[in-house]
Amino acid sequence: MKIIILLKTLLLMVHLILGLFLSIPCYLTRGRIKKNLIVFWSRGILFILNVKISQNLDLDNLLSNQNYLITSNHISWLDILVINSISPLYFVSKDEVKSWPIINIIAIAANTIFINRSSKASIKKINPIIKDYLEKKSVCIFPEGTSSDGRDVLPFKSNLLQSAIDAKCSVLPISIQYFRSQKISTDPAFYADISLIQSLINTIKAKKINVKVYVMHPISGFTNRKNLAHTLYKMTKDSIEL
Repeated sequence: MKIIILLKTLLLMVHLILGLFLSIPCYLTRGRIKKNLIVFWSRGILFILNVKISQNLDLDNLLSNQNYLITSNHISWLDILVINSISPLYFVSKDEVKSWPIINIIAIAANTIFINRSSKASIKKINPIIKDYLEKKSVCIFPEGTSSDGRDVLPFKSNLLQSAIDAKCSVLPISIQYFRSQKISTDPAFYADISLIQSLINTIKAKKINVKVYVMHPISGFTNRKNLAHTLYKMTKDSIEL
């Protein structure tokens, strides 16, 4: 077991360094090449950690026809890699990620939109930016505003949903849950007092993690962001296994 953990750790370190090199062409290119680079790197991490994905619908095919504001519950740093391994998106992420060595460079190259959630001024400024991005590609946000252990869904904050209303863009809710031996797993969870390093260690120690990505029906026509947040929250909560 210790040998496997050591091997996973070494492979992760090598793959992170590879990510630095891939960040250069990823930053400079667009379209299919960039998408393939992000998918390749994300799937590499999941392969090393032995994370297996199941979907109820083909998310990549769905996103090939239309841009959406995608909402998801938030459990772990692994969430973004799971989604990017299926179909790379623009993500709205907390400013804290800028201070994570190596990951910050990779995140910037992958078109991450950073936000200071503690600043109302920052949130107001970010909505027009998300609106502009939605004209080019789908954008994913985590309306809970923080992460949980995955056993439940926290109430959705409505602030960033204004971008979809302003852009007259449909919202596509998805949910993510991690399982080990057919039981809900908190191994990848990065929440409360659990540090990023501890979450990473817990994930490495897990022999195998199954992740379920549940894609719901898109919704549109909302003019009130609080009503939209409530509807999305209920849909997401109803979709997870308790």
